[in-house]
Amino acid sequence: DVYKRQEYKKGFSSFAANPRSSITSERRGWIKVLSIDDRIVGVQAAGSDIGEIINAAAVMIKSKIDIRIINKSLCIHPCWGETFFEAVEKAR
Repeated sequence: DVYKRQEYKKGFSSFAANPRSSITSERRGWIKVLSIDDRIVGVQAAGSDIGEIINAAAVMIKSKIDIRIINKSLCIHPCWGETFFEAVEKAR
């Protein structure tokens, strides 16, 4: 497998660090993003409403969108998507 032969970067973010957790009292959850050459190649996640984030991540993986473009995108505040954006930034 090509990904096993390349070094990847990992970004991790916790729901507890997200401002929305203060509003909803939902602190359990996390997102991990794996990237190679500024492209997302994998996402693992657990938590509330994570299906919506995984769906968006799948589109980004399939489209091979550059992380630098993702990080220039806007995200509403507060939302769980911010946790994803933070993990993506850390995976650069």
